[in-house]
Amino acid sequence: MLGYLNQITPAQAALAAGACTATGVLVGSAVAAFFPFITAFLARRSQERWQVRHLAVQAGLDHCRHENQIKVELFKSGVNNNVVIETPDDYICHMLLMLDIATDTKISAQEAAVMIRRKSRKPQTGTPSASDA
Repeated sequence: MLGYLNQITPAQAALAAGACTATGVLVGSAVAAFFPFITAFLARRSQERWQVRHLAVQAGLDHCRHENQIKVELFKSGVNNNVVIETPDDYICHMLLMLDIATDTKISAQEAAVMIRRKSRKPQTGTPSASDA
């Protein structure tokens, strides 16, 4: 059964050993390079997503600050005496929602517009007036 081993010359054995060694080195280096590549890819993707979300939060805070500043100026000028300063969480949630809709590649532009119109409506607070009934 192992009679063919007697027919292999020392040069052929050395060549086969060298080929196995070279193959092992190539496979080992490919496996060793695979994991740092995946780690770097995931870290870069995570950093990009963090930056985009950070920009959305900053945009929400800036929008809230701007709206509240306008309300305060209207109150100081006496135009409007019924001023409610809003918290930034609605603005931040709205910007994060817009970010999710904008980055969703599975929907069309028309579907995105419908989602934005539907989700950007603020819930009505307070008691209904006589004109609402």
